Amino acid sequence: MSEPTAITTVDDAYLCQLIQNIRRRLIFMTPGMSDPVAEAVCRKWDELPSDAINIILDVDPEVCRMGFGTINALKKLNDQARKRGNVIHEQPGVRIALLIADDITLFYAPTPLLIEGGSDTPVRPNAVKLNLVPNEIAKDMGIAKAGEGAAVGINPVSPAKILETSNDLVRNPPMKFDIARKIRVFNSQIEFVEFELRGHQIGKRKVNIPSDLLGLAKDDKTKKLLHSSFQLIDDEDTKISGEEITAHKERIADDFLVNLPNFGNVILRSKKEEFEAAVAELNTHIEKFQKELKAKLQTAIDKNRAALVTALAPAVIAQTPERWKKFLPSKPSANDIRQVLDCELTNHFGSAERNLKKIGFSLIFKGVTYETLNNPEFIKTVKKKMPILKLYEEYEAAKEAQQSLFDK
Repeated sequence: MSEPTAITTVDDAYLCQLIQNIRRRLIFMTPGMSDPVAEAVCRKWDELPSDAINIILDVDPEVCRMGFGTINALKKLNDQARKRGNVIHEQPGVRIALLIADDITLFYAPTPLLIEGGSDTPVRPNAVKLNLVPNEIAKDMGIAKAGEGAAVGINPVSPAKILETSNDLVRNPPMKFDIARKIRVFNSQIEFVEFELRGHQIGKRKVNIPSDLLGLAKDDKTKKLLHSSFQLIDDEDTKISGEEITAHKERIADDFLVNLPNFGNVILRSKKEEFEAAVAELNTHIEKFQKELKAKLQTAIDKNRAALVTALAPAVIAQTPERWKKFLPSKPSANDIRQVLDCELTNHFGSAERNLKKIGFSLIFKGVTYETLNNPEFIKTVKKKMPILKLYEEYEAAKEAQQSLFDK
């Protein structure tokens, strides 16, 4: 148990061995404990006098949700303390660990499992070990003068407080830490992207024609069932069809987005700034398209609307819609009816400006969710599509490191 330097590495296995070797006293202040360490403390409590051990914890349920310790360890320590006629103590908000084992003082930084579950790095210094108990520490921990003058961990933990913490964790349980860490790391590496154009397919846009303008339906029921449409612009107007914008958007998607079948598109966050710059260029292209083609589109709309007026006029003159009678004189001329027809179709076709304003895009970034990471197919798909991201292997190593402690 002797280290060549005061700066060392502490993990659960180290703590269990250190506690096992204690002969006189144990004072342990920490946010929370894992099950193996709590078990080691309980065993030592059976060997030493009851007052030789003082355990100080933060009993807030958030400690368990962050992965500093477990509720089972807290309950086990409390039960063992009361069995020995003692209590455990509380220090709210403590986020450092201090362990006094006989005449050894160990300071270390406990790492919450929410952030890190293990590492294959052999040396990860996180502690300072001293082969003495500094006077200042002895005073603050209440061991300088027969237990007087303690500055921390003064209040005992009541059974009611433990029950309150336990109930809180039932209502809002900790997330599985391996999943939580994957979410953190995946979200730092990739994001889901919803990137869609809207209103750009002008060449495919249809104009709905009211059934009573077709002159085919005689009764109201049939008119409601009869629908027809007319193409806004014809196939010859390819320069204003929006195909260039579609192609531009697809180039951006090909350059930056990775499609994960059955899950959607993702982007490396390292590419996000470059991607957003490319999308800004697309927006500039759209604005230029809207400005340059406004006149051409209006000409095409006017041409097609005039053709439709000519085609529908005979039927509408022969059978004028009832709803038009309030606009027309008692004996309307053919020209009167054509004017009302043209006015109504103008409203249905819309202006070039109105049609062009519909062109735009939606861009939404979304993080990887807990539910997605619970799907093994997602991890498998990411590994296949983005093999350079060694995320899955990293956390498998962490999982194995944790499991080895529980197997001992």
